[in-house]
Amino acid sequence: MLHDDRSFEGYTLFSPLLNNQTYLIDSEGQLVHSWEHDRLPGAATYLLPNGNLLHAAAATNSPVDFGGQGGLMKEVDSDSQVVWQFVYSDSIKALHHDMAILPNGNVLMIAWELKTVEEAVQAGRNPDKLEAGEFWPEEIIEVRPTPPAGGEIVWEWHVWDHLIQDQDSTKDNFGAVEDYPELIDVNQQDAPNGDWLHFNAINYNAELDQIILSAPGFNELWIIDHSTTREESAGHTGGQYGRGGDLLYRWGNPGAYRANTTEGRQLYFQHDVQWIAPGLPGAGNIMLYNNSYQRNDSTFSKIFEIDPFADEDGFYPLTEEGTFNFGEIVWEYEDPDTFWSDFASGAQRLPNGNTMIAEAATGRMFEITAEGEKVWEYVNPVTDEGPLVQGDTLPSFGGVPWRKRNAVFRAYRYAPDYPGLVGKDLTPMGPIEVLDTSTERPEEDRVLTLAQNFPNPFSQTTSIAFEVAEPRRVKLTVFNLLGQEVETLVDRFYGPGAYQVQFEKRKLPAGVYFYRLESSEAFLTRKMILIQ
Repeated sequence: MLHDDRSFEGYTLFSPLLNNQTYLIDSEGQLVHSWEHDRLPGAATYLLPNGNLLHAAAATNSPVDFGGQGGLMKEVDSDSQVVWQFVYSDSIKALHHDMAILPNGNVLMIAWELKTVEEAVQAGRNPDKLEAGEFWPEEIIEVRPTPPAGGEIVWEWHVWDHLIQDQDSTKDNFGAVEDYPELIDVNQQDAPNGDWLHFNAINYNAELDQIILSAPGFNELWIIDHSTTREESAGHTGGQYGRGGDLLYRWGNPGAYRANTTEGRQLYFQHDVQWIAPGLPGAGNIMLYNNSYQRNDSTFSKIFEIDPFADEDGFYPLTEEGTFNFGEIVWEYEDPDTFWSDFASGAQRLPNGNTMIAEAATGRMFEITAEGEKVWEYVNPVTDEGPLVQGDTLPSFGGVPWRKRNAVFRAYRYAPDYPGLVGKDLTPMGPIEVLDTSTERPEEDRVLTLAQNFPNPFSQTTSIAFEVAEPRRVKLTVFNLLGQEVETLVDRFYGPGAYQVQFEKRKLPAGVYFYRLESSEAFLTRKMILIQ
């Protein structure tokens, strides 16, 4: 844990990818609130101005098993109760990754939509590039919530309406790819599992009424017009910018549309593409996490801040060669020796000019100054099995040594005066990780073993498991932060074996508690967190 006085003071929100909890910590790494969900995240989670969470969750009926799968959108109050949910997942569609909240309360959502092999071939896709037997391009839907469940789709945009191909003149969308930079080459990029574009970020610019998208399948960011009607969004004219639903701008990989330019590829499976919000340093520029930037024989992550050279009316003029303007990378951060995540991750510009970064693969969150100096750092201590003991080695997952089981999708810093925090109880409750306060013997001599309770944090009931190596009298007691005894769970003689007891909330207030297992020869203590 690092906390320099140049850090932007506030509260950091994150959701472990392999756990069903969301945590809010203060600048000292102390837990101030947590939420318990009934399923794993579908990637992004945001704190709303009303204090609720907008939380993407993994549906049980997802038609795909691609990374970032969701299918379910939820609004959850501070007591972890669902106040609204929207399901968009069946055999032909599924929400995934990210969402954007509009000023009117509507929500923009990303979804995969299924196209059959026959549909893809008719659209001009090379049959040799349909080895998965199905094809999953993207759509964007705007949903007006209708609590407590459901919503009305009031606007939509489909990649499928804006294609170009030059491989088969007998099929739809035929034309010279390089002559239509505003269209999407249906044969660009293989899709061995059917996931063609893999959108992983969406952000809205209210001043311009534009949407920015991360299309890592093409290693590009795209900007589209949101001012169109549903009919205009499916065409090539109309809307504030006159192009219907065609791309207003694209950046990152000129080869994706065969641009006549000397500028090379800049993006490598990027994430968290966004406009820097009004009022922040760099406002109006584009920020993103460039996951696997390549230079010489090295692969590492970079943060880019880009000025796309839009004019005062929000247009992105083409060059004389008919390509999109490259703009300018006005700020970047890299640390090739220590900074890399090959998936997920994000970056956020803070009011003091610092930048908050989430390195997903390691669960590491850190804040840097404009000069790249680190002033705050925290590592998520929660895996799929719950909080780790402080000092434990982070376990890997998926057979990939650099991907740790404490991975996070992103992290967000909220100012103390953020409306969603005003009036909330933000009393520090201690660290999330388990502090090892035991007097354990070496494992081969251990007479007692005490596991971390599960789930932790918990809201109603949690299980505590322990083992006894030899016959003896054992006592298991729960204490509050003041050291006062709350409840004795067991106090009797046990033979050798493994045991489990339940601890119920009853009328206890939320907070940090400790449970202690003891015999005449040893005692073990662990921490647990009760949430409302």
